[in-house]
Amino acid sequence: MPAAMHQSPGQRASQSTGTSLDQKEVRARSGGSLSSIAIDKSRDLEEASPSYDKKGYPMQSYPAHRGNLVSRVMASLDTKAIYCIATMLCVGALTLGYQTNIVVFGVLVICMLMLVFTMYLAQWVLAKDEGTPDMIEISEAIRDGAEGFFKTMYGTISQMAVLLSVIIFVIYMFRPPTPEQEAAGITRVTLATITTLAFLLGAVCSSMAGYVGMWVSVRANVRVAGAARRTAREALQIALRAGGFSGLMVVALTVLGVTILFSVFYVL
Repeated sequence: MPAAMHQSPGQRASQSTGTSLDQKEVRARSGGSLSSIAIDKSRDLEEASPSYDKKGYPMQSYPAHRGNLVSRVMASLDTKAIYCIATMLCVGALTLGYQTNIVVFGVLVICMLMLVFTMYLAQWVLAKDEGTPDMIEISEAIRDGAEGFFKTMYGTISQMAVLLSVIIFVIYMFRPPTPEQEAAGITRVTLATITTLAFLLGAVCSSMAGYVGMWVSVRANVRVAGAARRTAREALQIALRAGGFSGLMVVALTVLGVTILFSVFYVL
């Protein structure tokens, strides 16, 4: 016989009362209804279960990263607008170099051809396969870390560059000009301004070279690893072209900045 058949009516009433009290306590803790317990459990299961993409791979969630100022500005611009701005800058630099002399004009043409070739290398590298989903997941984490590094490093460098430019300007304001500079009509203010602008131009060119070089590098490493699964030759080719992009970009921007600075001072 079941145990419930041998219980007295008082015992059954006390058990039912205890059950109702437990239900009231659960209702009070869950917010007023027993159905909220099931809802909370379903929410926990939904949050714990991963979402999947179209290919059936689990989608990883990464913290939203705003990136630095250069990333946000470049992302907001249209490709045609970037090409138009670059074309206008190139025409202005070539015009300035032609007014200087033919040698400077030739150097500017070579630097711009180098920049065009680096764009070709970057497009060629970025068109390669990124590999398996696991490799892409690791690569995205590396990119997030690189963006954070860019934001911290260039934020500190920009603050130091502004501070040093002010110091350079003040130092050259108290530096007496040479007799040759006085004969050429260069005052202390002119010399301080020219030196400060030259320093800022060098800082901008250096930052651009470092930023685009690292931007391509963090995207080329996963492509090199993906190509290594097929042939060593393809992996070596991607690695060399990605490194060549960084090297040519540094040389082209360095020579271009010095040549433009010389042309501006020569014309003025």
